[in-house]
Amino acid sequence: MGVTHDPLDRQYAPGWVPETDDRIRGTFISKDERQGNYGAYPIYTMQLDEGCTANTVDGPTTREVAVHAQRDGLRVRLENAQLKPGDRFGVRYLGRRAARLRATVTWS
Repeated sequence: MGVTHDPLDRQYAPGWVPETDDRIRGTFISKDERQGNYGAYPIYTMQLDEGCTANTVDGPTTREVAVHAQRDGLRVRLENAQLKPGDRFGVRYLGRRAARLRATVTWS
């Protein structure tokens, strides 16, 4: 059995834990930064669209979710989108290939 996280203990939106071909869409709320093993990386928080469910470290949610852009492909795509609070965006997780994260990003 895995570790259970209590959402009441969390200060931030739970991190998205996608499986191949998972998609999320919603409204951009904020961008934060976290220090990882290989330097700083951005975290994009979104309010999910109605009817959208995301798997997270806390289990499924239909509310806020944090997209950790640790991999170059996703990070670059999200940076290029130049999101502003209120912008709508979506991410589709394409899976791992040769130890690389593959994702597509759309925004409006």
